[in-house]
Amino acid sequence: MVATLMIGQLKANGRVQVGSLWYIVEDDHATVTYEADNSSNYDTVRYVTIPASITLDGSELAVTAIGDRAFAQSGGIKQIHIPRSVCSIGEDAFTSMPAFRQFTSDDNGPFTAVDDVLYYGQKLFKYPQAKTGILTIPSGITQVVDKACAGANVTEVRCGQDLLWIGREAFAACYLLHKIVLDDNLLGIKEFAFQGCSELTGTLHIPASLRELADNAIYDTQFDSIIVDGWNNQFDSRDGVMTNKSGRQIIHFPNARTHYDFPADITSIGSHAFHSSSLTGEVVLPEHLSTIEASAFSGSDQITSFVLDANLTSIGNNAFDWCKALQSITCLATLSPECGSDVFLGVDKSIPLYVPEEALNDYRTAPIWSEFSNIQPISTEGIENVQRDDVQSTKVLRDGVLLIERNGRTYNAQGQTVR
Repeated sequence: MVATLMIGQLKANGRVQVGSLWYIVEDDHATVTYEADNSSNYDTVRYVTIPASITLDGSELAVTAIGDRAFAQSGGIKQIHIPRSVCSIGEDAFTSMPAFRQFTSDDNGPFTAVDDVLYYGQKLFKYPQAKTGILTIPSGITQVVDKACAGANVTEVRCGQDLLWIGREAFAACYLLHKIVLDDNLLGIKEFAFQGCSELTGTLHIPASLRELADNAIYDTQFDSIIVDGWNNQFDSRDGVMTNKSGRQIIHFPNARTHYDFPADITSIGSHAFHSSSLTGEVVLPEHLSTIEASAFSGSDQITSFVLDANLTSIGNNAFDWCKALQSITCLATLSPECGSDVFLGVDKSIPLYVPEEALNDYRTAPIWSEFSNIQPISTEGIENVQRDDVQSTKVLRDGVLLIERNGRTYNAQGQTVR
C-alpha cells in the first residue's frame, strides 16, 4: 500500500502529514511519529493502517519504523495494522491507549500479530491495553519484553513452556490481573514486572528453574503465600515466605499477610522484601538480624512500632520510609547501626526512640538517628540471662520498659517475672 502526499497537507518541525498519519523523513525511508503538537495524539482516529510506503515529491519512501511514543496517549485508536516493511518500533510507541484492542499485520514481516497481540520473532512485544481475557503465551516465545503488557486489561497469564524471561514492567499496573502461572523453564523476572497488580492473590508458585527475581518485581501484589519448588537451587520458602537458599535472608514477604513471627536465625532482610506490606501493629525483628537492605519496609504504613535487636549493624537507604503509623522505635544495638540515606523519610521524628542507656550519646550524634528529637534510654542489663538461644522468646517494649515474653510468661530485663 502506498500513501501519497497531497497539496495542502502540513509540514511542521521536520514532520510531514500523509493521510491521517505523521512521519519523519530521512533519506529514502520514513518513520511514523506523533502528531505535530502531540497535545491530543490521534484522538480522532479509530482504525490505523500503516502504509508500506509513502510518496513525497514524486519519490517513494519505505515506511520502515514506528518512532518513540508515536501513538502514545491516543485515546481513540482501536486497531493498528503493521506492514511487513516496518522493522523497528520505538519505546512507548503504544502506551496509554485506553481504547486499543487489536493488532493486525502482513504475513512474513518482522512483526506479526497473533490473536490481536503483537510479536517480534520469539518475543511478545505488545498486548493491546483494552483487550481483556486470558493471555496464553504461545510455544516458541522466549521473552516478554519490557512494558509489553503494562496497564493492560488482561485477567490471567499462562506462561508458555519456552518462556525464559519476563521483562521490566512487563505486567505493571495490570489492575485486573488475578492469576499468573509460571512455567517450569522460566529463568528470570525483571524489575517492577508485576508492580501494582493488586488483584494478584492466593499462592505464587516459584518454579525450580527460576534463578533471578528482581527485589521489586512483585511488590504491591496481594499474595498471601509464596512457595518455592524444592529443587530450586537459588531460592527457598519458609512458612510461605520466600528466602534465599540458606533460609537466612528474607527475599519476598507476601503482602496480604498482616502478622509474621520472624524465625530467630534470620540474619538479613532483602531489598523491598516487605515493601508496602500489610503488617499491622508491633514488629519485633529477630535477634540475629544484622542487615536490613534498601526499602525493606518502605510504605508499610500499618506498622505502629519496631523493635530492632542488638546485633543490627546496617540499615539501607529508605528502609523504613513512609511507615507513617509508627509510634515508637526501639533499637537495642549498643553501637548505633550505620544508616543509608532517607532511612526514616516520612516518619514522625518526634516519636520515642528507645536505645540502650549506655549508647544514648552515640544515637544523639549519629547520622540519621540524631534526627529524632525524643531519644530515651532503656536498661538492657541482664537480657542475655533471660533470652537464651535454646528457648523461643520475644522482646517487646511497654511504656518505655523492655520486657521479654517466653513460654507464656513475661520478664523484665533483669529476669524478674512481671504481670
